[in-house]
Amino acid sequence: RETTIIDGNQNGSVVTFNSGESSTAALTGFTIQNGFAQGSSWPNFNGGGILCYNNSDPTLTNVTISDNSAERGGGGIYCYQSSPSLVNVTITGNSAETDGGGIWCYDFSSSLVNVTISGNTASDEGGGIYCYGSNPSLVNVTITGNTAASNGGGIYCRESNPSLVNCILWNDSPQEIYIQSGSVTATYSNIQSGWTGIGNIDANPLFCNPDSGDYSLASNSPALGSGEGGANMGAFGVGCEALLLAPVLSDIDDQQITEDGVLTLVFSATSDINASMSFTATSDTSDVSVTMDSTTLTATPAPDWNGSSLITVIVIDENEL
Repeated sequence: RETTIIDGNQNGSVVTFNSGESSTAALTGFTIQNGFAQGSSWPNFNGGGILCYNNSDPTLTNVTISDNSAERGGGGIYCYQSSPSLVNVTITGNSAETDGGGIWCYDFSSSLVNVTISGNTASDEGGGIYCYGSNPSLVNVTITGNTAASNGGGIYCRESNPSLVNCILWNDSPQEIYIQSGSVTATYSNIQSGWTGIGNIDANPLFCNPDSGDYSLASNSPALGSGEGGANMGAFGVGCEALLLAPVLSDIDDQQITEDGVLTLVFSATSDINASMSFTATSDTSDVSVTMDSTTLTATPAPDWNGSSLITVIVIDENEL
């Protein structure tokens, strides 16, 4: 989409709402970038991209908030007792020296719809979103690749109760959601490592090209049609053909066998595309014979043999990957 760029030139917050604006105050079709919130007093050191306070509730539509930073909270957006609504918004590559790399919010109760929050960092809590005393509604939101030095790579909750529907939280560090106090209600969402809730899944969403910021979904993504009422999960639909990912074999430690003994090991592997898998094994010496029965390997040394052998285990899926 075409946008007009507003460049903050590293000189304070790029955009400020502080006059009690209502939802009729609209910011549409802009890229907000290169802001640096700094100063000796509140709120000047917050909200590198957008600073929103004093009961201001604007509407942000088709806006990109990128590459902004803050000395304190809210590298991308800082909301204090204000509830802007976000529709088709991208918040990416922002950073905060304390909390809320993408968004910092207090007393916030608005909605985020079709929003992408990616690649943001916080030097303390909440790489993607830091929620304090807030109850936001997230619908079809993709939160991925965000990092917090302490807790809440994706979302950090303090006295907050956000709700998530049809969302994807994936590859945030150190975890997707951290609850200091409050609760998170998630349904029909794809959350890495899992989250209790109706319709939730834990499966690689198969983004088309996340390394280049493309979080649309491959045509074989498990997030397609898995949302509420058969909707898709995340902020985007299909953006590329099916991705065929090779299975990954679990790590295997070095093993020892007593002389004239037998070694039995059970192997496992994961397939992000849920393909069926088969295992094979070979030994680099004829003095150690190996057999595979499904996922179980049996290694049998020759009588009175001693030495070392390299046993190679290979997993192949139904696509011969």
